[in-house]
Order: sequence, then C-alpha cells, then structure tokens
Amino acid sequence: MKDYLSIREEQTYEYIRDFIREKGYAPSVRDICKDMNIPSTSTAHSYINKLKRLGYIEKNDSISRSLTLSKQEAVPVVEVPVIGNVAAGTPILAVENIIEYFPVPEAYLKSGVTFMLKVKGDSMIDAGIHNNDMILVKKQEVAYDKDIVVALIDNETTVKTFYRERDRVRLQPENINYEPIYVYKDLQILGKVFGVFRIFN
Repeated sequence: MKDYLSIREEQTYEYIRDFIREKGYAPSVRDICKDMNIPSTSTAHSYINKLKRLGYIEKNDSISRSLTLSKQEAVPVVEVPVIGNVAAGTPILAVENIIEYFPVPEAYLKSGVTFMLKVKGDSMIDAGIHNNDMILVKKQEVAYDKDIVVALIDNETTVKTFYRERDRVRLQPENINYEPIYVYKDLQILGKVFGVFRIFN
C-alpha cells in the first residue's frame, strides 16, 4: 500500500484544509464531491481514508462533518529587531539600538517597518501590557487619540496611551498608581503598539 499521497489525494487535503480555514467547520463528503468534481462518494471516502491513515486528518466516523486537520504546517516567521536603549539622534532601527532579533509569525506583521521592545514596569497593566512583555510595534511618527505608542522622552523610551490636548500631548498610563506625562514640545513618536508577546515562567 502506498504511503504517500497521489496528486488527487493531495488536492483533496488542500480542499479540506482551505474549507476549514475559511468556514470554520469541515466539508461534507458531498461538498468534496461537488466542488472537486469527484464522480462518486466512494471515491471521496477512499481519499479521506488515505488522508486519515497517513495522519493528515482525523475523523470520527459516527459524526458528520467531523474532519479535522492533524498535521501542523510550517508557519513562516520573520526575525524582528528588538530595540534596547535608543541613542540620541539615531534612527530607531540603527544597528547600535538593536540588541537581538525575535522570531514572529509572518501573519502577525502589518505593512511598514516593525520592531519589538521589552516593557519595563507596570504602568500599562490595565491595557494588558505587563512588566517584561515584548511588544510588537509598527514604526510611525504620527499618533491619534487612544493609540498606545512608544515615545522617546529625554532619551528614554516610554509606552503610554496617546491623547492630544490643545497645546500639549498627554501620555496616559493605564494604571491608577501612575500620573500622566504632559509634553508641550519635542515629543518623538517611535511607533504604535499593535501586539504583545508574553512568556510565562
């Protein structure tokens, strides 16, 4: 008995995989036959049984639409720079500011240059950002109200919620134990936070 997939069996697997990803549930055998132009349900069952035997899918024969994927596909990753202390007058992604690289699933990234920063302190804990979290940041120089931003103040990076008020900017901590920071000029926005990585010890 062959222990590899034929072209048609591989196409069946790809169809099942894409169907589940798009709709959130498994196709029926009739769906498979109709969409793949398979002439009989017995042929479709033979493909499904082969996929199950080789470990590509799991199936409970007593339940309809019970197909699930059992083989994890490789997830593309991107090495994202982690920023340490930012040297005055240097671009955020200058070599001297990068302390390491962190692998991130490609799907997590959005357009534009992206970097990460290790959070120090608990001033943003009510926004779900904790001490030692790694935050994923989209590099940009503008911000809008309620954006969580990374800003540079007196050569120190800070993570706060951004608000523009008349003649100043308020950088609001998300922790009642901290006071807001008011900036009247020379505020440098390094980027907008759009993700958090946390490793539990």
